Amino acid sequence: MQRHSSSHWREELARSETPEYLYDYILHVIEHGSDQFHFPGGVMEGGYVPKDAAPGLACYVMKLGGHRCPHPASKDAAMYFSSVCAGCHGNDGKGLHGTYPDLTRPVLLGIAKRREFLREKLQSLQKTKNE
Repeated sequence: MQRHSSSHWREELARSETPEYLYDYILHVIEHGSDQFHFPGGVMEGGYVPKDAAPGLACYVMKLGGHRCPHPASKDAAMYFSSVCAGCHGNDGKGLHGTYPDLTRPVLLGIAKRREFLREKLQSLQKTKNE
């Protein structure tokens, strides 16, 4: 089992506020899917778009949420979103009445959940140090 240091968790927590972290998270979900939130619409499977289209789609999703993408977006990203993602997330990315997640949230649910985990770990370590 790999052990992480508090500095590792602090670094990741700080990094989680960056556009690059958001981009990497979205890209990971596009490529591998997500089943951690149990939305009524079901599990999101990964791999719906060709691997070379995923980076542009990640940028497009960032743009929907008002974020600046750290990489150039492809011209086909909007087409992929409307043909692959909009059926569940809506053309605006806001999800469909809570059945699927809102991709325009200031902090996406997966990142919010990871931040909560990291903060809990750091608090737990601090508590242990103080005892």
